[in-house]
Amino acid sequence: MHNRIVKILLLLSTTVILVPIAKAQNHGTRDLPPDTLRLTIDVADSIFLQRNLPLLASSMNIEAERAQIIQAKAYPNPVFTASFNAWDPDNRKAFHVGSGGEKLFQFDQLILLGGKRKSEIEIAKTNAKIAELEFAQLLRQLRF
Repeated sequence: MHNRIVKILLLLSTTVILVPIAKAQNHGTRDLPPDTLRLTIDVADSIFLQRNLPLLASSMNIEAERAQIIQAKAYPNPVFTASFNAWDPDNRKAFHVGSGGEKLFQFDQLILLGGKRKSEIEIAKTNAKIAELEFAQLLRQLRF
């Protein structure tokens, strides 16, 4: 008999506590216009990650930093230049490129000495890693 009274009192006190809470939650939804979207935090988080994650990654220039690694590994291209005299004032001829005319050919190749190329590659790799870590830190901060 004593257990039965305790169970009834416990049921009544739980009902008295939970009914106003349920009414308050439902009351907030009745005031919303019909076109209002209700989201849970988990759903909002997943939508944010789907739509904004690529945008955040592009703003952090992660792909650009990876491209810098490839560019640092590439050798500099040689430069070939050819110049001709458009007007020869001594012989009064246009485009005088024969045996007595002026011609200039130039070939330039940049040679990196002292491990500069290797250092540039390592710097590019470090910058890419920093960009990835900053992006990971931003994601952690957004989740918490």
